[in-house]
Amino acid sequence: MTELEDALRATLRAHERDIDASTIRRDYAAIASRGRRPARRLLPVLAAGAVVAIVGLVAYMAWPLGGTPTDRAAGTPMGQNVAPPPADSGPFQVWLSERVIPAAGADIGVLLTGPAEPVDENQQIFGVGAELDTWDGTQWQLHRNAGLCTAGWDCIGELLPLDEEFSVQEVGLVLDASGVGSATFLRVEGLDPGWYRLRQTSSAGIQATGTFQVVADDIPVTPIGARDIDHLSVRPALLPTAGGTVTVSRTPVPQESADSPANTVGESLDLEAWTGDGWQPVSTLAVTPAPDDPYRATPLVQVPALNPGAHRLVDRNQPGEAHAVFWVDDNTSATPLPVGSR
Repeated sequence: MTELEDALRATLRAHERDIDASTIRRDYAAIASRGRRPARRLLPVLAAGAVVAIVGLVAYMAWPLGGTPTDRAAGTPMGQNVAPPPADSGPFQVWLSERVIPAAGADIGVLLTGPAEPVDENQQIFGVGAELDTWDGTQWQLHRNAGLCTAGWDCIGELLPLDEEFSVQEVGLVLDASGVGSATFLRVEGLDPGWYRLRQTSSAGIQATGTFQVVADDIPVTPIGARDIDHLSVRPALLPTAGGTVTVSRTPVPQESADSPANTVGESLDLEAWTGDGWQPVSTLAVTPAPDDPYRATPLVQVPALNPGAHRLVDRNQPGEAHAVFWVDDNTSATPLPVGSR
Protein backbone atom coordinates (compact mmCIF):
# COMPACT_ATOMS: atom_id res chain seq x y z
CA MET A 1 0.00 0.00 0.00
CA THR A 2 1.40 3.40 -0.95
CA GLU A 3 1.74 6.45 1.26
CA LEU A 4 -0.93 8.20 -0.89
CA GLU A 5 -3.38 5.36 -0.24
CA ASP A 6 -2.66 5.53 3.52
CA ALA A 7 -3.25 9.27 3.51
CA LEU A 8 -6.49 9.04 1.59
CA ARG A 9 -7.88 6.29 3.79
CA ALA A 10 -6.90 8.22 6.94
CA THR A 11 -8.60 11.35 5.63
CA LEU A 12 -11.77 9.42 4.87
CA ARG A 13 -11.81 7.90 8.37
CA ALA A 14 -11.29 11.32 9.92
CA HIS A 15 -14.32 12.75 8.13
CA GLU A 16 -16.65 9.76 8.35
CA ARG A 17 -18.71 11.26 11.16
CA ASP A 18 -19.28 14.44 9.10
CA ILE A 19 -21.17 12.56 6.37
CA ASP A 20 -24.81 11.55 6.70
CA ALA A 21 -25.07 8.87 4.03
CA SER A 22 -28.87 8.69 4.22
CA THR A 23 -29.13 12.42 3.51
CA ILE A 24 -26.87 12.09 0.48
CA ARG A 25 -28.95 9.21 -0.85
CA ARG A 26 -32.11 11.25 -0.30
CA ASP A 27 -30.67 14.29 -2.10
CA TYR A 28 -29.48 12.14 -5.01
CA ALA A 29 -32.91 10.49 -5.38
CA ALA A 30 -34.66 13.85 -5.37
CA ILE A 31 -32.38 15.21 -8.07
CA ALA A 32 -32.53 12.10 -10.21
CA SER A 33 -36.34 12.03 -10.07
CA ARG A 34 -36.46 15.37 -11.92
CA GLY A 35 -34.80 13.91 -15.01
CA ARG A 36 -31.29 13.26 -16.20
CA ARG A 37 -30.26 16.77 -17.22
CA PRO A 38 -30.68 18.43 -13.77
CA ALA A 39 -28.41 15.71 -12.39
CA ARG A 40 -25.51 17.73 -13.80
CA ARG A 41 -25.88 19.84 -10.67
CA LEU A 42 -25.31 16.82 -8.42
CA LEU A 43 -21.67 17.69 -7.73
CA PRO A 44 -22.38 21.16 -6.27
CA VAL A 45 -25.26 19.74 -4.17
CA LEU A 46 -23.15 17.00 -2.65
CA ALA A 47 -20.19 19.30 -2.03
CA ALA A 48 -21.43 20.54 1.35
CA GLY A 49 -18.07 19.42 2.70
CA ALA A 50 -15.66 20.28 -0.11
CA VAL A 51 -12.70 18.35 1.28
CA VAL A 52 -14.81 15.26 1.98
CA ALA A 53 -16.37 15.32 -1.49
CA ILE A 54 -13.04 15.69 -3.28
CA VAL A 55 -11.30 13.05 -1.19
CA GLY A 56 -14.27 10.73 -1.63
CA LEU A 57 -14.16 11.17 -5.39
CA VAL A 58 -10.43 10.43 -5.52
CA ALA A 59 -10.90 7.39 -3.29
CA TYR A 60 -13.74 6.08 -5.47
CA MET A 61 -11.61 6.41 -8.59
CA ALA A 62 -8.65 4.72 -6.89
CA TRP A 63 -10.62 1.95 -5.16
CA PRO A 64 -13.76 0.69 -6.93
CA LEU A 65 -16.49 -1.18 -5.04
CA GLY A 66 -14.47 -4.39 -5.03
CA GLY A 67 -11.60 -2.62 -3.28
CA THR A 68 -9.15 -3.52 -6.06
CA PRO A 69 -7.06 -0.69 -7.57
CA THR A 70 -7.66 0.01 -11.23
CA ASP A 71 -5.58 1.74 -13.86
CA ARG A 72 -8.65 3.16 -15.61
CA ALA A 73 -11.03 5.70 -14.12
CA ALA A 74 -14.75 5.05 -14.50
CA GLY A 75 -16.09 6.32 -17.81
CA THR A 76 -12.71 6.40 -19.53
CA PRO A 77 -12.74 4.94 -23.07
CA MET A 78 -11.50 1.38 -23.40
CA GLY A 79 -9.33 2.15 -26.41
CA GLN A 80 -9.22 0.32 -29.69
CA ASN A 81 -8.75 -3.21 -28.33
CA VAL A 82 -12.47 -3.86 -27.87
CA ALA A 83 -15.12 -5.24 -30.17
CA PRO A 84 -16.70 -2.48 -32.32
CA PRO A 85 -20.10 -1.23 -31.16
CA PRO A 86 -23.29 -2.08 -33.07
CA ALA A 87 -24.12 0.02 -36.13
CA ASP A 88 -26.36 3.05 -35.75
CA SER A 89 -30.01 2.29 -36.44
CA GLY A 90 -33.40 3.96 -36.45
CA PRO A 91 -35.32 6.26 -38.79
CA PHE A 92 -33.16 9.27 -37.87
CA GLN A 93 -29.38 9.25 -37.77
CA VAL A 94 -26.50 11.65 -37.15
CA TRP A 95 -24.31 11.85 -40.25
CA LEU A 96 -20.69 12.76 -39.49
CA SER A 97 -18.21 14.14 -41.99
CA GLU A 98 -15.43 12.11 -40.32
CA ARG A 99 -15.88 8.57 -39.02
CA VAL A 100 -12.24 8.24 -37.97
CA ILE A 101 -10.74 11.14 -36.03
CA PRO A 102 -7.16 11.58 -34.78
CA ALA A 103 -6.65 11.95 -31.05
CA ALA A 104 -5.17 15.39 -31.79
CA GLY A 105 -8.72 16.49 -32.67
CA ALA A 106 -10.67 17.78 -35.66
CA ASP A 107 -13.56 20.01 -36.62
CA ILE A 108 -16.36 17.98 -38.18
CA GLY A 109 -19.69 18.51 -39.89
CA VAL A 110 -22.76 17.04 -38.16
CA LEU A 111 -26.05 16.61 -40.02
CA LEU A 112 -29.31 14.91 -39.15
CA THR A 113 -30.62 12.52 -41.79
CA GLY A 114 -33.87 10.63 -42.00
CA PRO A 115 -37.03 10.09 -44.01
CA ALA A 116 -37.19 12.28 -47.10
CA GLU A 117 -40.46 14.05 -46.54
CA PRO A 118 -41.63 17.66 -46.35
CA VAL A 119 -41.44 19.40 -43.01
CA ASP A 120 -44.82 19.68 -41.27
CA GLU A 121 -46.16 20.09 -37.77
CA ASN A 122 -45.61 16.39 -37.06
CA GLN A 123 -41.94 16.52 -38.02
CA GLN A 124 -39.59 15.51 -35.24
CA ILE A 125 -37.66 18.55 -33.98
CA PHE A 126 -34.12 18.11 -32.71
CA GLY A 127 -31.92 20.73 -31.04
CA VAL A 128 -28.30 21.86 -31.11
CA GLY A 129 -27.64 20.22 -27.77
CA ALA A 130 -26.20 16.69 -27.93
CA GLU A 131 -24.50 14.08 -25.80
CA LEU A 132 -21.36 12.05 -26.36
CA ASP A 133 -21.27 8.37 -25.34
CA THR A 134 -18.24 6.11 -25.12
CA TRP A 135 -18.22 2.37 -25.80
CA ASP A 136 -16.77 0.24 -22.98
CA GLY A 137 -16.77 -3.00 -24.95
CA THR A 138 -20.29 -4.09 -23.97
CA GLN A 139 -22.43 -0.98 -23.67
CA TRP A 140 -22.54 2.77 -24.17
CA GLN A 141 -21.66 5.08 -21.28
CA LEU A 142 -22.47 8.79 -21.09
CA HIS A 143 -19.17 10.66 -21.40
CA ARG A 144 -19.58 14.34 -22.32
CA ASN A 145 -22.10 16.98 -23.32
CA ALA A 146 -21.92 18.78 -26.66
CA GLY A 147 -23.19 22.08 -28.00
CA LEU A 148 -23.35 22.31 -31.80
CA CYS A 149 -23.05 25.48 -33.88
CA THR A 150 -25.26 25.85 -36.95
CA ALA A 151 -23.84 26.85 -40.33
CA GLY A 152 -25.12 30.43 -40.00
CA TRP A 153 -23.36 31.08 -36.69
CA ASP A 154 -19.77 32.31 -36.44
CA CYS A 155 -18.59 29.47 -34.22
CA ILE A 156 -17.75 25.77 -33.98
CA GLY A 157 -19.41 23.69 -31.27
CA GLU A 158 -17.51 22.09 -28.41
CA LEU A 159 -17.52 19.15 -26.03
CA LEU A 160 -18.09 19.87 -22.34
CA PRO A 161 -17.63 17.90 -19.12
CA LEU A 162 -20.78 16.39 -17.66
CA ASP A 163 -20.41 18.34 -14.42
CA GLU A 164 -20.06 21.70 -16.15
CA GLU A 165 -23.18 23.83 -16.43
CA PHE A 166 -23.93 24.81 -20.00
CA SER A 167 -26.75 26.18 -22.06
CA VAL A 168 -27.55 26.00 -25.75
CA GLN A 169 -29.77 28.19 -27.80
CA GLU A 170 -33.21 26.71 -28.34
CA VAL A 171 -32.93 26.23 -32.08
CA GLY A 172 -35.04 23.59 -33.75
CA LEU A 173 -33.30 21.36 -36.30
CA VAL A 174 -35.65 19.64 -38.74
CA LEU A 175 -35.24 17.70 -41.96
CA ASP A 176 -36.28 19.22 -45.27
CA ALA A 177 -37.71 17.41 -48.27
CA SER A 178 -34.26 15.97 -49.06
CA GLY A 179 -34.16 14.10 -45.76
CA VAL A 180 -31.20 16.17 -44.52
CA GLY A 181 -31.14 18.74 -41.73
CA SER A 182 -29.17 21.95 -41.42
CA ALA A 183 -25.40 21.60 -41.18
CA THR A 184 -23.90 22.02 -37.73
CA PHE A 185 -20.27 21.92 -36.66
CA LEU A 186 -18.43 20.43 -33.70
CA ARG A 187 -14.82 20.45 -32.49
CA VAL A 188 -13.87 16.96 -31.34
CA GLU A 189 -10.81 17.12 -29.11
CA GLY A 190 -9.50 15.85 -25.79
CA LEU A 191 -10.68 12.27 -26.37
CA ASP A 192 -8.65 9.13 -25.83
CA PRO A 193 -8.55 6.51 -28.58
CA GLY A 194 -11.72 4.46 -28.61
CA TRP A 195 -15.27 4.32 -29.96
CA TYR A 196 -17.76 7.12 -29.46
CA ARG A 197 -21.18 8.16 -30.63
CA LEU A 198 -22.85 11.53 -30.83
CA ARG A 199 -26.49 11.39 -29.74
CA GLN A 200 -29.26 13.91 -30.36
CA THR A 201 -32.79 13.60 -28.99
CA SER A 202 -35.93 15.04 -30.55
CA SER A 203 -38.76 16.83 -28.76
CA ALA A 204 -40.70 13.54 -28.91
CA GLY A 205 -37.84 11.53 -27.39
CA ILE A 206 -36.61 10.00 -30.65
CA GLN A 207 -32.86 9.46 -30.62
CA ALA A 208 -30.49 9.87 -33.56
CA THR A 209 -26.91 8.67 -33.27
CA GLY A 210 -23.67 8.79 -35.23
CA THR A 211 -20.73 6.55 -34.29
CA PHE A 212 -17.06 7.39 -34.85
CA GLN A 213 -13.65 6.18 -33.80
CA VAL A 214 -10.77 8.15 -32.29
CA VAL A 215 -7.33 6.76 -33.18
CA ALA A 216 -3.80 7.58 -32.08
CA ASP A 217 -2.59 7.87 -35.67
CA ASP A 218 -2.13 11.27 -37.26
CA ILE A 219 -4.62 10.88 -40.12
CA PRO A 220 -5.79 13.66 -42.47
CA VAL A 221 -9.23 15.21 -42.08
CA THR A 222 -11.17 17.62 -44.25
CA PRO A 223 -10.62 21.22 -43.11
CA ILE A 224 -13.92 22.89 -42.26
CA GLY A 225 -12.31 26.31 -42.17
CA ALA A 226 -12.72 29.18 -39.73
CA ARG A 227 -16.27 30.18 -38.86
CA ASP A 228 -15.44 33.56 -37.31
CA ILE A 229 -14.81 35.12 -40.75
CA ASP A 230 -17.11 35.69 -43.72
CA HIS A 231 -18.54 32.31 -44.74
CA LEU A 232 -21.23 30.71 -46.87
CA SER A 233 -23.99 28.36 -45.82
CA VAL A 234 -25.26 25.64 -48.15
CA ARG A 235 -28.48 23.68 -47.77
CA PRO A 236 -28.61 20.78 -48.04
CA ALA A 237 -24.94 20.28 -47.20
CA LEU A 238 -25.15 16.58 -47.99
CA LEU A 239 -25.89 15.53 -51.58
CA PRO A 240 -26.06 12.24 -53.48
CA THR A 241 -23.52 11.57 -56.21
CA ALA A 242 -26.16 12.55 -58.77
CA GLY A 243 -25.93 16.17 -57.55
CA GLY A 244 -28.83 18.51 -56.89
CA THR A 245 -29.98 22.06 -56.27
CA VAL A 246 -28.79 23.88 -53.15
CA THR A 247 -29.58 27.25 -51.62
CA VAL A 248 -26.64 29.45 -50.69
CA SER A 249 -26.38 32.37 -48.28
CA ARG A 250 -23.46 34.51 -47.17
CA THR A 251 -22.84 35.46 -43.54
CA PRO A 252 -20.42 38.34 -42.92
CA VAL A 253 -18.52 38.53 -39.64
CA PRO A 254 -19.13 40.78 -37.87
CA GLN A 255 -22.80 40.76 -38.78
CA GLU A 256 -23.96 43.46 -41.19
CA SER A 257 -27.43 44.89 -41.69
CA ALA A 258 -29.74 42.71 -43.78
CA ASP A 259 -29.44 44.94 -46.88
CA SER A 260 -25.63 45.20 -46.74
CA PRO A 261 -23.74 44.12 -49.89
CA ALA A 262 -21.65 41.90 -47.59
CA ASN A 263 -24.67 39.59 -47.35
CA THR A 264 -24.94 39.22 -51.12
CA VAL A 265 -23.71 36.11 -52.91
CA GLY A 266 -21.95 36.72 -56.22
CA GLU A 267 -23.30 35.67 -59.62
CA SER A 268 -20.99 32.65 -59.74
CA LEU A 269 -19.22 30.39 -57.27
CA ASP A 270 -16.11 28.27 -57.66
CA LEU A 271 -16.58 24.54 -57.04
CA GLU A 272 -13.59 22.71 -55.51
CA ALA A 273 -12.95 19.14 -54.36
CA TRP A 274 -10.84 17.99 -51.40
CA THR A 275 -8.03 15.69 -52.53
CA GLY A 276 -6.70 14.74 -49.10
CA ASP A 277 -3.98 17.38 -49.08
CA GLY A 278 -5.60 20.40 -50.72
CA TRP A 279 -8.56 21.86 -52.62
CA GLN A 280 -8.62 21.21 -56.35
CA PRO A 281 -10.64 23.45 -58.74
CA VAL A 282 -13.49 21.60 -60.48
CA SER A 283 -15.66 24.19 -62.22
CA THR A 284 -17.52 27.48 -61.89
CA LEU A 285 -21.24 27.32 -61.11
CA ALA A 286 -23.85 29.97 -61.87
CA VAL A 287 -25.93 31.48 -59.07
CA THR A 288 -29.57 32.06 -60.01
CA PRO A 289 -32.49 33.39 -58.01
CA ALA A 290 -35.41 31.14 -57.24
CA PRO A 291 -38.13 31.39 -59.93
CA ASP A 292 -40.43 33.30 -57.58
CA ASP A 293 -37.66 35.45 -56.07
CA PRO A 294 -36.71 38.38 -58.33
CA TYR A 295 -34.77 40.03 -55.48
CA ARG A 296 -32.21 37.21 -55.28
CA ALA A 297 -32.96 36.67 -51.61
CA THR A 298 -32.73 32.90 -52.13
CA PRO A 299 -29.77 32.19 -54.44
CA LEU A 300 -29.80 28.72 -56.01
CA VAL A 301 -26.90 26.69 -57.36
CA GLN A 302 -27.20 23.55 -59.46
CA VAL A 303 -24.47 21.16 -58.31
CA PRO A 304 -23.48 18.59 -60.97
CA ALA A 305 -22.82 14.90 -60.41
CA LEU A 306 -19.73 14.46 -58.22
CA ASN A 307 -17.69 11.70 -56.69
CA PRO A 308 -18.21 10.92 -53.00
CA GLY A 309 -16.20 13.08 -50.65
CA ALA A 310 -15.85 16.66 -49.45
CA HIS A 311 -16.35 19.66 -51.74
CA ARG A 312 -16.75 23.37 -51.25
CA LEU A 313 -18.29 26.41 -52.90
CA VAL A 314 -16.17 29.58 -52.83
CA ASP A 315 -17.40 33.13 -53.37
CA ARG A 316 -14.59 35.34 -54.62
CA ASN A 317 -16.76 38.12 -56.04
CA GLN A 318 -16.01 40.66 -53.34
CA PRO A 319 -13.09 41.40 -51.00
CA GLY A 320 -12.68 38.66 -48.45
CA GLU A 321 -13.58 35.30 -49.98
CA ALA A 322 -16.19 33.14 -48.29
CA HIS A 323 -16.71 29.42 -48.64
CA ALA A 324 -18.86 26.52 -47.44
CA VAL A 325 -17.92 22.86 -47.29
CA PHE A 326 -20.51 20.29 -48.35
CA TRP A 327 -20.35 16.54 -48.77
CA VAL A 328 -21.36 14.00 -51.39
CA ASP A 329 -22.40 10.59 -50.12
CA ASP A 330 -25.01 8.10 -51.29
CA ASN A 331 -24.81 6.28 -47.95
CA THR A 332 -26.88 8.24 -45.44
CA SER A 333 -29.45 7.10 -42.94
CA ALA A 334 -30.74 4.23 -45.09
CA THR A 335 -27.33 2.54 -45.25
CA PRO A 336 -24.99 4.29 -42.77
CA LEU A 337 -21.26 4.48 -43.44
CA PRO A 338 -19.42 1.57 -41.82
CA VAL A 339 -17.52 2.65 -38.77
CA GLY A 340 -13.89 3.16 -39.69
CA SER A 341 -14.62 4.08 -43.31
CA ARG A 342 -13.58 7.36 -44.81
